[in-house]
Amino acid sequence: MPDTHTGKTVSLEIAGERAELYAARAVYLPVRRTLLIADPHFGKDLFFRRKGFPVPAGTSESNLERLSALFAITRAERLIILGDFLHAREGISQELLFSLSQWRKSYASIEMLLIAGNHDRHAGDVSAETGIVALPLPFAEAPFVFAHKPGPSTEGYVFAGHVHPCVRLQAPDGDKARLACFWFGKACAVLPSFGTFTGSHEIRPAAEDRVFVIAGGDVHETGV
Repeated sequence: MPDTHTGKTVSLEIAGERAELYAARAVYLPVRRTLLIADPHFGKDLFFRRKGFPVPAGTSESNLERLSALFAITRAERLIILGDFLHAREGISQELLFSLSQWRKSYASIEMLLIAGNHDRHAGDVSAETGIVALPLPFAEAPFVFAHKPGPSTEGYVFAGHVHPCVRLQAPDGDKARLACFWFGKACAVLPSFGTFTGSHEIRPAAEDRVFVIAGGDVHETGV
């Protein structure tokens, strides 16, 4: 069975509003009833299998299970995907589109928006098939800006994806681990990749940044 555990949450204040960080790799903004995720990369497993790599199937279903669990817990009324909903045109199949469209119908009352990422632009627009509305540019909704690529904005505090951030931590016994994380800077926050079959990029946060790692099904702030 797919792991739908959403884990312990951590709350913090960003630009005067509360944000809740979930171990299922999502941020919830309760004032807006809005759930944020980044980089699910649907179809990436199929893309690699078509290239001849023996990777397992089922990651798309697992991602949808976690999203459904998050909807149930948060009672979100809106989902904003911060780019790279799809991985590549070669990873799109009729089976995947049918699965996404049927899942979307189950949550017809929830508004779903996509901030188009670099992978989405190459994969093509599937909004007609999925019912998820694609927005080509960063979406400003004061005091926030929702974007794919991180960076400051004059229009507000930015929530973004693209980087797939992680940090390397070392235990007292010397063991090391790379852990996905939420990275909050002065002007921009970067979410971990929501997709379970994605790579990660080790970040170097500034001294004033806040980093929250996902470990053991929970979210923990770290001082890296």
